[in-house]
Amino acid sequence: MAVTARCAKGIDARGLHVTNLAALGDCLERVAVDGAVCLVDGFPVPRCRVEHTPVVDGDARSAAIAAASVVAKVTRDRYMRRADGAYPGWDFAGNVGYSTPEHRAKIAELGISVLHRRSFQSIAYTELELGFDLEGAPEVLVGDDPPAGVDADPDHVEAQPGERR
Repeated sequence: MAVTARCAKGIDARGLHVTNLAALGDCLERVAVDGAVCLVDGFPVPRCRVEHTPVVDGDARSAAIAAASVVAKVTRDRYMRRADGAYPGWDFAGNVGYSTPEHRAKIAELGISVLHRRSFQSIAYTELELGFDLEGAPEVLVGDDPPAGVDADPDHVEAQPGERR
């Protein structure tokens, strides 16, 4: 198994969809074995060296794709809980970064952190009038680096125990 982490800065620079496809391709290239059928959720992965088949609504049609979605969500939620120690004001342990009313209130109070994507056109950003346009940097930015254990490189791939190469 391979899990990849991409930082907010890298996602903002390249776009979420492009970044997700690149991350998927990186992971697929790390775990694919000869003769296996490789399925991906929804879209073909450009520049991926592994033959694969995109499956529309893959998480509903393939147990393997659904399992990968669960692993991705659980991994992200764990990351956000760890991030709470480095960025305690936003209660990432409680909201894991989702736009809950409490999280939006913290954004209104504190601004956004380096973990918040500036390109994300969230209602939490736009309705709260945080003082930045969605194409530029925010006026309020707290923190310089992501939490320990996560590389700030947008092309970082984090291998998991038992990973195949």
